[in-house]
Amino acid sequence: MATYLLDNASAAAEERLSRLEDVLDPGTWRALEATGVGPGWHCLEVGAGAGSIAIWLATRVGGDGRVVATDIDPRYIEPLDDALPNLEVRRHDITVDPLPESSFHLVHARLVLEHLPEREIALQRMANALRPGGWLVIESIDFGSEAPDPAIASEQAALFMRWVKTRTRLFAERDFDLTYA
Repeated sequence: MATYLLDNASAAAEERLSRLEDVLDPGTWRALEATGVGPGWHCLEVGAGAGSIAIWLATRVGGDGRVVATDIDPRYIEPLDDALPNLEVRRHDITVDPLPESSFHLVHARLVLEHLPEREIALQRMANALRPGGWLVIESIDFGSEAPDPAIASEQAALFMRWVKTRTRLFAERDFDLTYA
C-alpha cells in the first residue's frame, strides 16, 4: 500500500493544516450552522486535523453537548482532550475502527474521503453513526475544475498546469481520488 502523502508526521503538516483552516473554516462554519447545530447536540468530527472545527463544535454544543474528534494521527488534537470538557479525542481509523451506531446529531468530515481507498466503507460507517434525522456533512474539493486564470501570462499558466499534473500523479500513486467531489 502506498504511503499517505499528507501525513501529519511530516515537517510541513502543522503549517498545512493551519493554512487549510484559514481558508476553509469560514465555509465549513456556514455549512454547519445551516444544520442548526447547537446546545445539547452530539457531534462526530472525522479527520479532525488540527482541531479548529472540533473546537468550534464544542463551543456550539455547550456543556450539555458532546463532540468526538477523531483522526488516524491525532497529535494536533490530543491537547484538546483535557482543554475542553465536552470534547473527546480518539485515535481512530474510520475504515476499520467501530463507531457507536445511531449516536450523533451531526457527523462531519472535510477532505477525508478522497484520501481513502475504502471511502465507501468510511461513508457508510459515518452514516450509520447518525441518529435518525441527523446531519451528515461531507466536504471535498472539486479538483477536476482547476484551470489557470486566463488573465495570467502563458508562462505562469504552464507552470500552474505542470504543478497540477505533478500533484495529480503523486496523489494517484497513493489512491487519492481527485474526482471524488
